[in-house]
Amino acid sequence: MTKVVFTTDRGSFTGMRAEGHSGYAEAGADIVCAAVTAAFGIVECAVNDVAKAGAQVACAKRGAALSFVLPADISEQQRMLCDSAMRAAYLWLSENMKQYGAYVQISVSERRNTEQNGGKTNA
Repeated sequence: MTKVVFTTDRGSFTGMRAEGHSGYAEAGADIVCAAVTAAFGIVECAVNDVAKAGAQVACAKRGAALSFVLPADISEQQRMLCDSAMRAAYLWLSENMKQYGAYVQISVSERRNTEQNGGKTNA
């Protein structure tokens, strides 16, 4: 199963993590993995190429994991653009992956009273 977790801080989206193979189909033909990967890629492009937020991206082929966290030192305008991109991906994935519930899980994790430094979250 692929698990996608969006992180928020006081209601604002601050990061995204996807891990695991969905098992819907063989590698290269898995539409669930393709949808998650495409959503992640579009959000990463919006965050880093459009908003210039400089989010650190991690990709691990083993375990099929993708992740990024917004840095703490971005402007309010960058934060709003990034929040909108991640919120759109969350809504799109949540709606379009309903029929594939056995293969993908979409959730939100609220991070309260945390500091983000260089892509790391400290409790």
